[in-house]
Amino acid sequence: MKSTQNEWIPARIALAGLAEVIDQADAIAALRERLADGIIAARARVARGLGVAAGSEALPTRFWRSIESERWDLGDFSAHVNRETWSAYDTEVERLGIETLISRLRNTDHEVQSHAPAMSAAGRPRSTKWDDWIAALVLMAANGKISGSMTETKLLSDVNATLAEMDIEEMPRATVQKAAVRVLQMFREEGI
Repeated sequence: MKSTQNEWIPARIALAGLAEVIDQADAIAALRERLADGIIAARARVARGLGVAAGSEALPTRFWRSIESERWDLGDFSAHVNRETWSAYDTEVERLGIETLISRLRNTDHEVQSHAPAMSAAGRPRSTKWDDWIAALVLMAANGKISGSMTETKLLSDVNATLAEMDIEEMPRATVQKAAVRVLQMFREEGI
């Protein structure tokens, strides 16, 4: 049944529906990835630090990028956000986002596919690590922290430091080395 309005379903039900299409480990990874990217919205009762969980509120993407523990069966999660522990209880996810993902994985709804994020051949969601790396690079460039006179090692070190400030995992040097060389080459060609 297709949803036409913003409806919410318990996280465990969303996971169960997705696990009918792909195995449970891939289903958890796919959900986590889409929640972290903001492709699927989630809400929960949230307790920050030693506070008490009150009414339901939206969970920001940075929560999902910092997950420390997860109980999909209960809908309970915890993460370290803004230097404090956040606990989410009775988590619900947006039904339409789950339906879209399941449809994409089943490869049956062509309209949904054209708007769905890229998937690997194995049906796993595309990694956001490159997006994070590029975002850190753009942030540095916007703040004048990149120049063509930098060494490749300095650029990679600074990008990793920027990622660390945002509590985002760095990418392996071998993965980003060619991109870093090209970035520096472009800055040199532009005289920056």
